[in-house]
Amino acid sequence: MRGPSTSPLIVMYAQNGAGLGHFRRCANIANALAERGGDERVVIASRSLASAAAFALPASCDVLKLPAFVPIGDDANGERRALVDREDPRFARLRGRLLLTLLAEGRPRAVLVDNEPRGLQGELVAALREARAGGLVERVLCGIRDIRGRPGYVREKWRRDGSAETLRALYDGVLVYGDPALFDTAAAYGLGSEIAVDVRPTGYLFRGRPERDAEAVRRDLDVPPGAALVAVTGGSGADGRPLFDAYLAHAAPRLGPDVISILVAGPLMPAADVAALAAHARDSCRLVRAYDVASLVHAADAVVCRGGYNSLCEAVHAGHVPAVVPRMTRSGEQETRAEVFAAHGLAAFVPPGRVTGGALAASVVAQLERPRSRPSPFDPAASAARAVAALVG
Repeated sequence: MRGPSTSPLIVMYAQNGAGLGHFRRCANIANALAERGGDERVVIASRSLASAAAFALPASCDVLKLPAFVPIGDDANGERRALVDREDPRFARLRGRLLLTLLAEGRPRAVLVDNEPRGLQGELVAALREARAGGLVERVLCGIRDIRGRPGYVREKWRRDGSAETLRALYDGVLVYGDPALFDTAAAYGLGSEIAVDVRPTGYLFRGRPERDAEAVRRDLDVPPGAALVAVTGGSGADGRPLFDAYLAHAAPRLGPDVISILVAGPLMPAADVAALAAHARDSCRLVRAYDVASLVHAADAVVCRGGYNSLCEAVHAGHVPAVVPRMTRSGEQETRAEVFAAHGLAAFVPPGRVTGGALAASVVAQLERPRSRPSPFDPAASAARAVAALVG
């Protein structure tokens, strides 16, 4: 009779305040680990059940739900996120203890923290510090997006909130989910220089394969043969309402009758916003609560999206030069990403202030008139393989 499994454990932390991107990257890496045929087990610690339900996970991966009672809203910097200062502090302490217990009992081969070195509001620091002091974990890595914001803003924020010191003291390395040929993340934020930590660019890491082909997508969404299809996506939907309002008011009316627009609300859009948008939709503009966005953008003839990491990468990978209307915040993350991609000819940057003047509609028309034959600049499978290699050594 066989004894209990002693397969090596990988722990991932995906805080997911008001979006899906953190968990999505962890899920992509967990699937890549499973596909390589190793015996590793993965536990993703996350606050969000919506994230866990939104993505397919392999049998070798499970989710530790961290209890959270945090409202979603705009913080003092205009960022849409979890407003942790309004939460009962008992739950932050409970999450910290659960994370420490996971590390102490699991003794993982590696810990991968997505994007926030300290965890949300520092809830991960004590657990990492004790785990490192007690030799409970072999390797601790932080995976960060290509762009966190304007360099001056990010450097000051990391200095002020302790992220820079946490990276120096508790991490073995940083995986950059980007390409220095587009944006030199390490140089912009002082990684590997002012912040003494090993830096490994993996390339852009996202789900590159559509689950459904174009014919199936059109059939699912009842798009008539010969009609042009525009995909309008707002990421998780938590802050997607302004984009959809702008599209319905200023872009859709300027498109021809043979153009069908599919607006994907996203799982985190408030029900009241979904109802309001549905009331303003028309036959040629259809709102769906959720759909496989990677498949939709591959099937579409044009794409309108925010400047979020996954939304933009998926659209570009599908061969589009998407119209990007970034969320404007103090950090400037989405605005900077839109500018960088536009400078390399990968996107059309439409500042929110120009949406009403016809720029958004013009960008959509330009996409519809341009054949989509440009090869993707990204190789997400190779990027995932690099991340896996960093984890399992």
